[in-house]
Amino acid sequence: RLLIASLKEIESLENLPVNYRHDVNLIKKHYSQFLEERGLYDPLFLSPSGENYSEEERRYRLFFPEVCRGWAEFAQMESFPSFLETVAVAEGDELPSIDLFPNELMEVRERLNTIKALVEGGVDYSEIVISVGDLERVKPYLEHEAALRGLPITIVKGASPLHYGAGKFFSRLANLYTANFSPAAMRSLLLDPQVGWKNYPLQCTLLERGIEYNVTRGAISDRTDEWIWKLRLERDRELLEWYKSLKRGVVALMQASDMGSLFRALFALQDFLLVREGFARHGEVNHYVFLFISDFFTAVGESLKVYRLG
Repeated sequence: RLLIASLKEIESLENLPVNYRHDVNLIKKHYSQFLEERGLYDPLFLSPSGENYSEEERRYRLFFPEVCRGWAEFAQMESFPSFLETVAVAEGDELPSIDLFPNELMEVRERLNTIKALVEGGVDYSEIVISVGDLERVKPYLEHEAALRGLPITIVKGASPLHYGAGKFFSRLANLYTANFSPAAMRSLLLDPQVGWKNYPLQCTLLERGIEYNVTRGAISDRTDEWIWKLRLERDRELLEWYKSLKRGVVALMQASDMGSLFRALFALQDFLLVREGFARHGEVNHYVFLFISDFFTAVGESLKVYRLG
């Protein structure tokens, strides 16, 4: 690679012997053929070319390309990529400045001081947005420093709905089906303390029986489901009927072929498993996440109706 990388430098030398020039051209020819046959690109040998991305369908817009290292060289390419649009500073306009800080904490403090000055000058909070590179890392400092200055902070990019108790409820219902009602999947769902269970003591008793009877696996089919044929004693009748109801509901939900049957299965499971107030007793966030997911199902259903009518 050191030899190949130096070919251009060799070519630029004057008064090379003819035989030496012939050897250089021969190496270049065969190496270029080697790269082309294998669809390879060697950045030490070939210059970037827009022709390599002639079939690119997506378009990109690059703002302030002047701050990118190597931009001047890139902009002089003969065949500039058609999918790339640049938004440069117009000639005569004031060049944008970049503020450098020793660390993120100092930058957070400086920006919050600026925001406080804006608010005191009459700017409404709704007109101010802060963008950070790594929310998880910066969030604790941002919230602490904002609290010291009396600035309210609303995190727009929060966690996924599946991160909260209500979201986990839906994902664990699905996992119960895909895991064939395994003891691990049953425990993951039925022991979640963030869910407003209607019959939590019975669920705990069911799981205890599973340990006592050494239930190792469930199944979609009742014939091979250890939960069903091991809960055959008279004392387990209530547990068996409860498990069968849970299983019917989950199977109906996961095998729903249209939005109508999906909603019926979802509401039946909700009525069977949850107290009337649902997730409200376990925090406002969980309650709103549950409503958000329910509304999402409704929106999907309405969209499908419009699609069919169209």
